Amino acid sequence: SFHVFTGLLGSLLIVFHSTFILRSALASIADLALLVVVFTGLLGRYIYAHTPRSIQGKELELADIRRSLAIYRDKLKKMGMPMEVLDTTLTSSAPEHEAGLLAGLGGLFHDQRANAENYLKLREAVMESPELRPQAAEILALGRSYFEESKWVARYHELRALMGGWRFFHRWFAIVMLIVASCHIFVALTRSNIDVRH
Repeated sequence: SFHVFTGLLGSLLIVFHSTFILRSALASIADLALLVVVFTGLLGRYIYAHTPRSIQGKELELADIRRSLAIYRDKLKKMGMPMEVLDTTLTSSAPEHEAGLLAGLGGLFHDQRANAENYLKLREAVMESPELRPQAAEILALGRSYFEESKWVARYHELRALMGGWRFFHRWFAIVMLIVASCHIFVALTRSNIDVRH
């Protein structure tokens, strides 16, 4: 969160520093790199928010997620939730896409829509049941987690590749931006020293 905050604040300050005018090729390249870094950063934040994590914030491995799903099912069963209701509300994932950043993002967006539909169907089933209704809040919270992590398991390798692709673009454009910005600062300082001498 601190990284996202400083990234957005720093980018805003840079835009104001430029007074919305690109005066050189270096500034134009730095600005383009900055835009890509901000865009990929926001995209990464979206992906990061949908990645199953432990309480400590560590990204969960496939075996960890499967254990979590078993725990969710066990808790729901103990609360009287019929498993066939849970399974019938879980729609299948979209067909597998070819590997790639855009394909992975498309799959992630599809799964988010499917999860929203699953949640509504589960909510309807729970609210219609006099036995389940008193525990609706807890059942629905567990159900939402179950749906999201089930989708992650179904697309585990695809989504890990998406994370890798995003990190590659974000990191390398950040490096390009820093190199070009350093050159821009060096040129500005050199020019200001020449102006002072004259």
